[in-house]
Amino acid sequence: MSYRWVFWVNDEWKRMGYRWGGGEMVTVFSLFPVPYC
Repeated sequence: MSYRWVFWVNDEWKRMGYRWGGGEMVTVFSLFPVPYC
């Protein structure tokens, strides 16, 4: 569940991140689910 939840947020953040112009934030979110499990 944690994996899916984080991934789902990443999808929404990716769209906002692209608009904001910050790709680094998206990368951090992707790393969150890895150590979380």
